[in-house]
Amino acid sequence: MTTKAPLARAATDARDDGSSEPAANAVAVEKRRPDCYVVRHAPVSERGVCYGRYAVVLSMSALEAAQHMVERLPHRTNVSIIHSSPLARCAEPAAHVAAALGAKLRIDDRLSELSMGDWEGLRWEHIEREDPARYRAWMDNWQSLAPPGGETTQAFVQRVHDWWQQTEPDDTHLVVAHAGVVRALWVALYGASWEAAMGHPVAHLEPMRLSSFSRMEESRSST
Repeated sequence: MTTKAPLARAATDARDDGSSEPAANAVAVEKRRPDCYVVRHAPVSERGVCYGRYAVVLSMSALEAAQHMVERLPHRTNVSIIHSSPLARCAEPAAHVAAALGAKLRIDDRLSELSMGDWEGLRWEHIEREDPARYRAWMDNWQSLAPPGGETTQAFVQRVHDWWQQTEPDDTHLVVAHAGVVRALWVALYGASWEAAMGHPVAHLEPMRLSSFSRMEESRSST
């Protein structure tokens, strides 16, 4: 069973390991931006369910998820502020990570996943069967239409960008949130299309520098 002691040791290792610092050119794209890492919550146990803000069951405890996040942070990353979605799958492990790193914790509703409105918690097969017209319309035009009672991608990107505008440039930030939030940041900050953003995976529990999107795009375009 995971305990707080291994989590604290992992946090110490992440800060004090003797590995070399990241190359200076690795963050050149972020000259005028805060240094920011993003990490997606733990995998969910439920399959085939429509969820944005719905409280899904996860495959591990919040403490176990936090330990994975801390262990996988790049060495010598001195995170000073943890930002989290208010949804439990993010906020609970974020609290453990903040405690382990001695960082400030900020919960912000603007980091919530895209709202799926009336469809939250329903199985996709049920939605397709019981609400076929609106289901097909949304599937064909999801970049411009909101799910019934839900949120458009434009509104989603705007609130995520509004959050970003308030981050302190001199701090190192870690965002514990959702795949949609990570991709919305790529769209908002790097001018990515949703097709490009959706073309890059956002792995669970794997912290990555937000600016890595530029390198991923360069790598994809060169292949």
